Amino acid sequence: GYVVKNLTINRPTEDGVGLFEIIGDGMTLGVGQIKNLGLENANVKGQNGSSGLASGSSGDITNCYITGNIIGGQLSGGLIGMNTGRIYGAYSSSYIVGNGGPTGGLVGQNFGQISNTYSNGTVEGIGDGTGGLVGQNYAGIVSNSYSTCVVNSIGSGTGGLVGLAASGTISNCFANGFVQGTTEVGGLVGQNVGGTLSDSIWNTQTTGQSVGIGDNQGGTDTNNKGITTSQMKDPTNWTGWDDTIWDFSSYPPKLKGQSNSQSDDNSQNAIRLQIGEDEKSTSCIYLETYFSLDGFSVDFSTSESCASAIDDIDELLSKINEKRTDFGAVLNRLSSISDSQVTAIENFTGAKSTIMDADIAEESANFVKSQILQQTSTVLLTQSQSTQSSLVLSLLQ
Repeated sequence: GYVVKNLTINRPTEDGVGLFEIIGDGMTLGVGQIKNLGLENANVKGQNGSSGLASGSSGDITNCYITGNIIGGQLSGGLIGMNTGRIYGAYSSSYIVGNGGPTGGLVGQNFGQISNTYSNGTVEGIGDGTGGLVGQNYAGIVSNSYSTCVVNSIGSGTGGLVGLAASGTISNCFANGFVQGTTEVGGLVGQNVGGTLSDSIWNTQTTGQSVGIGDNQGGTDTNNKGITTSQMKDPTNWTGWDDTIWDFSSYPPKLKGQSNSQSDDNSQNAIRLQIGEDEKSTSCIYLETYFSLDGFSVDFSTSESCASAIDDIDELLSKINEKRTDFGAVLNRLSSISDSQVTAIENFTGAKSTIMDADIAEESANFVKSQILQQTSTVLLTQSQSTQSSLVLSLLQ
């Protein structure tokens, strides 16, 4: 039930960066357990396998969450880099950047079991396998989970939920965030190679994708559907989903027993800031502007309601801090881009001045040369005329 705030790890050349390096022994399920832990405003920078909680886990992770920024190499995720264990009731609300391979909003690569989880924020990947929840699901199980992340990648296999599905199963999941990539892009899964995708939904409007699977190579695609925003709010489109797991008081549904920090349609409120000359992830910034207090109210009439009100206020402050973190991260990026642009302008101005100075010098030299030639021509013409006059006079005499 505790929170670690402002975790900062700056090891940009090291692999396996996180609060923990490894959870478990790498082989036995349930060995190594972390429960009810929050990481707020984390800032982690590393290489391969970088994440907020752990680089790798074969243990049990239950009811944990992270907010903040993660920048890494291959197998980077918001909470876990590589999962071979079990993750239940977790979420990530972060800005994730991975360079070189699978990158996911919650998990970079999954061999284990992931259920009752979600992710929101932004995921940017350079390499194959970028997903809103999981970068690559390799023989793993992903169920009863969703992503509202903005997903942007340079590489193949980009999905609103999972980037690459190499075998394994994905069921009863949905994606609601904007998705764009280079090749093999899908609203749910970018590339499905022998995997099973069933009973899942993606929003065709907010994801910007008309297909659920960008490239299906021998995988199973069963009862998956793309629907519009208005259809996402239609209860009949969620028939068969377990109401003991999902909260259907609003649509799309939320997971029960979790403090969901995203709105139903927050992906529609993402602002796209163009900071470069092309469509690459390094040239765009996405910012979710939506913020909801979820009908916040307090009651101080009794001692019990006072205690509950204090908890509600703490939760509200936590939501505000999360949004401040998001805006702060974008502001830092914009400041960095602005500084870079100013430096570039100064360099271009200096280069232009040098070129102009060189041009002026060249033109001045040409002008002097022309003057010399003109003067020389004038002298030669004068001499020639004088010689001709002398010859004519001599002939007349």
